[in-house]
Amino acid sequence: MWAAHDIAEKDAAHNALQGNVLAIDCKNTFIRSDKRLVAAIGVENLCVVETADAILIEPRGQSQRVREVVDALKDSGAKEQMAHVTVQRPWGIHAAGR
Repeated sequence: MWAAHDIAEKDAAHNALQGNVLAIDCKNTFIRSDKRLVAAIGVENLCVVETADAILIEPRGQSQRVREVVDALKDSGAKEQMAHVTVQRPWGIHAAGR
């Protein structure tokens, strides 16, 4: 995730903000929203990514630990580890659970 922050356009506080994002008094933070509003106040050195499937929040330097989340989801049998919420099919798009 931090590679995306490194190459993205940043504001004066070194934040890379993409999508529907409101950041107040944040520094050196990457926030991306695919759909919903993500509002952050006073955070530093965080990566926040909102997608239809999940929201990921991690401090800088921890992105290699995402694998731990995947493993924990597998161990718990959570449906999120098996498939995306939205699946493209030849006959159209299916939104799981909707």
